[in-house]
Amino acid sequence: MYLVASLIWQKLRHTLIFEPMALPAKQLNFITEIIMQNSASLVIIGSGIVGCSAAYHLSKLGWKDILVIDQGELFHTGGSTSHAPGTLFQLNPSKMMTKFSKYTHDLYDSFSIDGVKAVERLGSLQLAHNPERWKELKRLHSISKSWDLETELLSAEETLRKLPILSSDKLIGSLSTPSDATGRAVIAAESMARKAIETGAVKFQGKTRVSGFDIRNGVVRGVITEQGNISCEKALVCGGIWGPSLGEMIGMNIPLQPL
Repeated sequence: MYLVASLIWQKLRHTLIFEPMALPAKQLNFITEIIMQNSASLVIIGSGIVGCSAAYHLSKLGWKDILVIDQGELFHTGGSTSHAPGTLFQLNPSKMMTKFSKYTHDLYDSFSIDGVKAVERLGSLQLAHNPERWKELKRLHSISKSWDLETELLSAEETLRKLPILSSDKLIGSLSTPSDATGRAVIAAESMARKAIETGAVKFQGKTRVSGFDIRNGVVRGVITEQGNISCEKALVCGGIWGPSLGEMIGMNIPLQPL
């Protein structure tokens, strides 16, 4: 169980279009006039954490002419990113997953908007209330040393000193990861979007609902929206809980179930 203090930050933005070329990189503002773009090399559907990350990393890899669209407002789109509680942890039995998570922590740690950081390094505690769980935490502690991640095994007394609100009933100890964080997902998403925009390779467009795809000979040639068609060479679905609905439009099963 992870116990990470949650810091809540809400700042509603009424954004429809990011137009990067019109403004200096340090003075990016929100533009409220819908400017329909009718073509792109790549259309990314969804401007949540996944869509913004895809745009950010692809632009870093040299991709050009990317358009990110979303049915909601940028960047409080109303999807999972807008409602994410923000717990970020790093330790995993998989070395690759731990490396991914450490990279994410460090990346988000470099982001802030209007003085509000994307993450706070509050640390985490995994609790043990029985011998089997305590044994598992010891194993994870050993793994963390191999993965070069700092952790510490704490006794019940040490754990209670760190978090006095815990019940001491049956508590054996805990595993502390001091560098774990709580994140503000919308800040992280918007920060990656801004970085992508600054490259000149990416544009974002909100209030653009997808209604279908232009498929020819089994290949996507365009994305059909309520604002018009966007011709493209490739389309990347990052729609989160709306992914299955987007997949149905082309007869593809996207195995994701919103809960």
